[in-house]
Parts: sequence; C-alpha cells; structure tokens
Amino acid sequence: MDVDVEMLRRFAAAITDVADSIIGADVSTPFADSEAALPGTEFAHGTAGEYEVSEADFTGMLHAMDVPA
Repeated sequence: MDVDVEMLRRFAAAITDVADSIIGADVSTPFADSEAALPGTEFAHGTAGEYEVSEADFTGMLHAMDVPA
C-alpha cells in the first residue's frame, strides 16, 4: 500500500487547525446558565443533575432522532 505523505500532512494540518479553533470553546457555561431556565422541570436540573447516560441509552436517543450511531 502506497502512503501519500503529502496527503497525510495536509490531513494532519487540517485536524490541527480544527483542534486549535475549538480548544478554547466554552461548552459548559451555556448548560450552567440554563439550569434555572424552566423551574419545576427536569431540564431545570441541567448539569447540576450530573446526568449519566449509558452508551445504549445514548445510541437509542440518536436512533430516535434518526442520527447515525
């Protein structure tokens, strides 16, 4: 199998660019800010509920949304 080294370098550079652009993304603050969004609902517990979802549950949710698992 021939390995196209230049193609691998371009791929690595693209992955590095993506990683560099998302490394500083704040993904937890929006969840924390929404904890009290709907008082009296399960959603209001937000990240404070420390959700634990099994892989099977997660895959089932993706399937229900018609997203490839």
